[in-house]
Amino acid sequence: MKVSQAETNPCACREWQRGEIRAHRLHQRLAADAPPTPEPRPLEQLWTQKAAAVERENLRRWLQEQCQDEAEKMVYQLSFEEELKPGQIVTRLPDHFPDVQDVYRIKLRLYRRIQRSFGWGE
Repeated sequence: MKVSQAETNPCACREWQRGEIRAHRLHQRLAADAPPTPEPRPLEQLWTQKAAAVERENLRRWLQEQCQDEAEKMVYQLSFEEELKPGQIVTRLPDHFPDVQDVYRIKLRLYRRIQRSFGWGE
């Protein structure tokens, strides 16, 4: 029967354990120093990121011209300019937007129009 060196030499076993502990501590320190893994970006952040590549003022002007009704203009202003969330928009203007889903639908229409006009994929 073959016996390993660690079984016959207790010092080798302790050295191996110390090496494992050092590696574990190093891994913990590196993980603590590493930047956090970014969460998947919501559609608003994707819009902001891609809009930075296009001249932002031109995009704003284009959006203002492309709003087809008063609801789209309000959602554009409150969502993109004032950076309100759909729930905040509903709270602020319950007569115009009785449901959060209404705001989401309008924002989605605007996003799709942007994607078609500028050739951006989802």
